[in-house]
Amino acid sequence: MAIHGRGQTPAYLVEHLVQPLALEHVSFLLPAAPAGSWYPGRFDAPRGDNEPWIGQAIDQCESALGLVEAAGVEPARTVLVGFSQGACLATAVLARRPRPLGGVAILTGALIGPPGDEAVVQCGLDGVPVVVTCSSTDAWVPLERARAAAEAFAAAGADVRFVPRDDPDHRISPGDVASVRELVRQATNGTIRP
Repeated sequence: MAIHGRGQTPAYLVEHLVQPLALEHVSFLLPAAPAGSWYPGRFDAPRGDNEPWIGQAIDQCESALGLVEAAGVEPARTVLVGFSQGACLATAVLARRPRPLGGVAILTGALIGPPGDEAVVQCGLDGVPVVVTCSSTDAWVPLERARAAAEAFAAAGADVRFVPRDDPDHRISPGDVASVRELVRQATNGTIRP
């Protein structure tokens, strides 16, 4: 499942993630935010400023993950991906309602809330592979906030890889695509080939 960023639609993820992945026999669930935004403020605004929208967005993502499981796909074969605002939402889903997913990719995202008041990451992420990427020059998500999210997930038991990069553009990079491809391969025991 992949969650798009602010001002985007699932079509952005199709163009910049799904098509570059070029993976056969993989299904993608791409939920859409109402009016293109999951919540109105910045990710680092006081959490109350973005409610009830964050709670509603988490519920929408939970429902989507429930559809995947109801279709017979076990959580260990499911990869959760988010970009930008969608990455911040993915951190909230993982932090508030941990589950044994096959992998999580936080592509230019961080835990929601101002510094020192981010969402608390619950334990129970034992060994879940998590990749957190961010550019050192990103205008929307400071690198140190992405690093803090990586550290919080590692402290909760996830198997975390933090990938800082130098990229002036706020985008899904080729390296991000490669990281997601590797997560999908791990989650499917290497049975998926491009």
